[in-house]
Amino acid sequence: MKLNQFVNHANEGFRYLIVGGMTTLINLLVYQIGLWLGIGYLVATTFAFTASVIFAFFANKYYVFKKVTPKGIWRELMIFAGSRISTFLIETIGLIVWISVLAVQEMLAKLIMNIIVIVLNYIISKFWIFKGEKCEENRES
Repeated sequence: MKLNQFVNHANEGFRYLIVGGMTTLINLLVYQIGLWLGIGYLVATTFAFTASVIFAFFANKYYVFKKVTPKGIWRELMIFAGSRISTFLIETIGLIVWISVLAVQEMLAKLIMNIIVIVLNYIISKFWIFKGEKCEENRES
């Protein structure tokens, strides 16, 4: 692997961690606000999911994977949303198991599931959704 390829992959991974952290904060904040408002944890996590997916799509597309072309944006958005729904279902099932079956505190269960979901979402985004051509600055020389 060439040095510039290594740096590009490292930078992409670092950018994903930043966006993932911001997405997680949005997710946790909306979730906690829902709990404070007395909304059940499943409804709160649904609101949190929706807010964080909207943010994550645009941040991943333009900042992490640098896919700036408008061509296929609706297709990417639909695939992105579909993949996030899949990982949302995994998160929801995990929350039910952690909270209702294992009696783990709600926020701790949410943090555990967020770690799992972040890893899955990166793999799906990198190798499926945003895998095509990138903007000029990311192409190999």
